Amino acid sequence: MNRQRSYRRQLGETASPAYNNALWTTREQKNPNEVDRFLGTVELGLDPRPWLNFTARVGADAYTDYRTSFFPKNSAQNNANGEATEQTITETQYNADFFGRASHSFGAKFSGNILAGINFNQRRFQNLGATYRNFILDERQGQSYFNNSTNANRIAFDSESKRRNSRGYATIGLVFNEQLFLNGTAAAEAASTFGPQTESLFFYPSVDVAWQFTKLGLLSENRILSFGKLRAATER
Repeated sequence: MNRQRSYRRQLGETASPAYNNALWTTREQKNPNEVDRFLGTVELGLDPRPWLNFTARVGADAYTDYRTSFFPKNSAQNNANGEATEQTITETQYNADFFGRASHSFGAKFSGNILAGINFNQRRFQNLGATYRNFILDERQGQSYFNNSTNANRIAFDSESKRRNSRGYATIGLVFNEQLFLNGTAAAEAASTFGPQTESLFFYPSVDVAWQFTKLGLLSENRILSFGKLRAATER
């Protein structure tokens, strides 16, 4: 008989403990796991002109997690009849970014910059395994076997998901005389998680304008107000 002196049932008068003894948990209840993971990113840059550059960035993140939760007979779980779960969790994510940037000065007082790009992302997840209870044999030291229970005491599970997102975006900025600033942004996004009850594509632009009035000749040399800017913006 391999029983424990459990918390609140110190005499061991019943085979079903209310709470596990700490030594029983550390020595008898095994929860081993093994994780294999891969991370990688590749980036390529191209500068065809001094004012123009392009960037391509692709990355991947994948892992596999093998888990086992083992509660032998005479544990507090499952009325001391034994319980174990074996599962494999896998998740893979791919991400890709492609964008270009340009900046140029059109004379001494006027300059501008623009950025445009796209992003793709995909995530796949799976949790596959089974739980079996009411052990036939009193196995120890984490030796778990699906055959150590009857078919009626085995519960299999399989949870899977796959999500895809794509996004296009652009920003533009114009500067006049280092005091008047105009910025505009636009983005369009689509995702597999939006569902059939909503739009498949969302578009959201924004515009803002700012005037740094302390750059004016009358205010640029004053000692009371060193910096002042007025700004207005609108977005959807």
